[in-house]
Amino acid sequence: MHEKTRVITPFSKHPMRTLLRAAARAWMFILKKWKKGDTILHSCQQLQTEVDNIMQSTPTEENISIKIWDIDGFFPSMPKEDILTHMSTVLHETTNEHSNMNTEYHRQTKVKYISVPRSKCEPTHFSHYQTADQWNFTHDDLMNIVKFCIDNCLTMVDGCVYHQNHGVPMGDPLSPPISIATAAVYEKLWAKQHTHHASNKLHLKRYVDDVIGFAIGNEGKD
Repeated sequence: MHEKTRVITPFSKHPMRTLLRAAARAWMFILKKWKKGDTILHSCQQLQTEVDNIMQSTPTEENISIKIWDIDGFFPSMPKEDILTHMSTVLHETTNEHSNMNTEYHRQTKVKYISVPRSKCEPTHFSHYQTADQWNFTHDDLMNIVKFCIDNCLTMVDGCVYHQNHGVPMGDPLSPPISIATAAVYEKLWAKQHTHHASNKLHLKRYVDDVIGFAIGNEGKD
């Protein structure tokens, strides 16, 4: 019987654990601000609200079919090129949305940093300048940290060391935001392949790797 697979450096002993935790907080902040990430559920509590909204907006004569599934095995197999491309897409769309807010201040200035306070009691925020006593990440910083994490994941099985060529690293604090963001962009690309009519009949929501789909009307019979 094979021994349990484990990472070479457990995260609790990782020399960069403080930096990686702060970067993960920055990425989760970005995801929550990303307006186009409409398939993402950031908490289980959001599911009831989404169900209520769909039920209320659906005519009584229409049928609703619900299916729940797990995208098991997807996150460990995502191509690294797609991860970097999709994370960059989310980052740029989110900061552009913030910069294009309808105020003169936002139009004349550009977001340069995502500032993460040392204390978790204080909120992460966009910033136009570096803030003292906080982690101040530029776009390049965040992308370089993601690349570092997915390029430097080594695991050991039965005493043999393996380099992980696909997917997200096990136990890394950046793995959840990487997985959530990359899957959300895949979902956006999938939705673009369907007609406007079909997209109105199908609603997808996902909490990490658990997906719930609502098919309405005739679409629900397929």
